Amino acid sequence: SSLCALSAKTLEESFWRGIIFTILLLALRRLYPERISGRLAVWFSGIVFGLLHAGNMLADVPALFVAIQTLNATIWGIVYGYARLKTESVYPPMLLHAAMNLVVILF
Repeated sequence: SSLCALSAKTLEESFWRGIIFTILLLALRRLYPERISGRLAVWFSGIVFGLLHAGNMLADVPALFVAIQTLNATIWGIVYGYARLKTESVYPPMLLHAAMNLVVILF
């Protein structure tokens, strides 16, 4: 159901942009200036977020589909990360993720 999908995405964003991104950002800020650490956190978390989707190949999902899904998840992960960084809130990435999923469902 759509409500179940919405809660899964809310949980996913709470975990990735709420917990993982925050831990990564705090760790990187110990090593780099704020501007650089923020960008590194966005890119690293987005790339890892995308690469995790490559695991779908283990479920016998066709390789081309997984490659496209992985690239798409990486790009959106970076967008969500920038939204999290710029607003210092997990809610904008949640709304963006929900909007992107709505567009996929509608079209």
